[in-house]
Amino acid sequence: MTALQPARPVNRGRGVVPPELVIERADTERKFQQVLDLRRTVFHDEQHLVDMVLTDSDDDKSFILIAYIQGVPVGTGRLTPPWMSRGAYLSWIATLPQFRRQGIATAIVDQLVQEADRRRLGDLHLSAQVPAIELYARIGFSATGAEFTVRNIPHVPMTRVHRT
Repeated sequence: MTALQPARPVNRGRGVVPPELVIERADTERKFQQVLDLRRTVFHDEQHLVDMVLTDSDDDKSFILIAYIQGVPVGTGRLTPPWMSRGAYLSWIATLPQFRRQGIATAIVDQLVQEADRRRLGDLHLSAQVPAIELYARIGFSATGAEFTVRNIPHVPMTRVHRT
């Protein structure tokens, strides 16, 4: 079990990361089940974006993180390396509603970006829900396409161009 800590204090305009935040790789069945529970809570129960399909074939090849506060799972995110013609992609980024606006998602995305840079994956892509655009922009992502809607929630494609 390796705990990943933010490389620097994260405070990009949205609260200070709770000092008890621990981010770990979801590298056991127990942790992956907690990831699925978080996805269910946010993307199914709250946002109605998915119909109980909370995993896909990319999970097996992805770097998945889970964030804890005092042992309670509060957030998650996934980095999928380039595959076929698709570039590296961040997805399934979620924080429980009661823990939002505390820098947790920013800390998760920071760790995913650091891992992508460590692996030299190049540009990173994601589909941001419109309310999260500012979060991703602070981390270096820019809108790269037109707004689209998934189950009544507007999204915007964004990319972080890798700088060498």
